[in-house]
Amino acid sequence: MARDTSSLSSCLTGLLLLLLVTCCGPADPAKKTTDWLAQWSVLVDGHSAGAINSAWSNGKTGADREWLLVGGTATSAVIFELRGENWKRHDLPNASMLWWVHGDSSGRRVAVGDRGQLVHWKTQDSEPKAISIAELATATTALYGTWFQAGDPHLWLVGGTPSDGLQPGPLWKVPFAALDADIAQQAKKFALDGSQGVLSKIWSADGERLWAVGDDGKIWTAQDDKWSLEGTFGVGRMVGIHGRSADDIVAVGGSGEGVVVRRDSNGWKLVSGGSGSFV
Repeated sequence: MARDTSSLSSCLTGLLLLLLVTCCGPADPAKKTTDWLAQWSVLVDGHSAGAINSAWSNGKTGADREWLLVGGTATSAVIFELRGENWKRHDLPNASMLWWVHGDSSGRRVAVGDRGQLVHWKTQDSEPKAISIAELATATTALYGTWFQAGDPHLWLVGGTPSDGLQPGPLWKVPFAALDADIAQQAKKFALDGSQGVLSKIWSADGERLWAVGDDGKIWTAQDDKWSLEGTFGVGRMVGIHGRSADDIVAVGGSGEGVVVRRDSNGWKLVSGGSGSFV
């Protein structure tokens, strides 16, 4: 079966738009909406190297500013790296489409994508290094998310095979030291339950408690590597999650029935979308 990436791409676009509105929109919704795109400009009009699927920033400005954009095509990966005012493009012709990128204050950078692809580098490296994890290197299996805490010796990887229904996808905790060795052998692997399916993203505010989202609108959480189901919204796939603390998290997703859900001190609740909408 062909992989269903169109809905995932649409949902990722929706997530980026949601974050843009959240960050740049008016603080007081009662006030007249201003042009929150006024400070934005087109960097590339008609990018010729395929899709751009994810962006990460170190949150700094001026000469210390860093942005990473990743994407590519079915047969190649591309990374755009901004440092200060200078852009650098990295083409990885032997890699595959990249879906997500993450970094930390120590200079570690990791991107993941199709065919079990993992790309890692440090800010002082001249070029990223691409690795294909043999256990996940099938035409329809992808790593859709990665996360790690600054200074932590481990990173997390999530993904799966959309055409396999709700077959469990990878949920791996991998030592950074294993990235140039046998990743699959040294990874700590978790199986959530028989209907886990694809896991699209993983995130934490502080490294103490994690959340992962994926198929069937499920939201999972873990402390001390003990995973449990925290919420189910039953609408296709949750594809994105981010927040500011354990009691202020937003997740988005859907497959023709898009939703936005939010977690506060009382738990998860639907705040937007539902049947007939689309994210």
